[in-house]
Amino acid sequence: MHFLIWLLDEQHYAADLQEINSIVLACDLLPLPNASSEILGAMNVHGKVIPAIDMRHLLGYASKKIEANNHFILAKVNKKELAFLVDRVIGVKFCERESSFSLKGISPEEEVRSIIKYNQHIVYLIHFEKLLLKTTMPEVQ
Repeated sequence: MHFLIWLLDEQHYAADLQEINSIVLACDLLPLPNASSEILGAMNVHGKVIPAIDMRHLLGYASKKIEANNHFILAKVNKKELAFLVDRVIGVKFCERESSFSLKGISPEEEVRSIIKYNQHIVYLIHFEKLLLKTTMPEVQ
């Protein structure tokens, strides 16, 4: 399987490449009034307004100010286009299914689907839909 791998602090995370639409460098965001704390604002991507979500917040990390070398991962989740802020995208990597360990039934919230060993790193494979159960998404037209 092909995965997009990114970093939050020094921890590696991944998502199935089929769930990813694109990656963009960090940019200025339009604030969204009364949005929950994990919603950073909205961004304009090719004329489309997309909510930007703080992946650090969703995964229990302290939030940081957006830096020029950060990335947004654009993904369609539950029929909504969303942008997830991450520290840095590593790239697309191929991992054999045999090199993963499923967490089904172990992780109660199941936001992390499985653990993948890639090179010398342990990588958490994220389940976007389960992760978003923690947030209230604003309606952006």
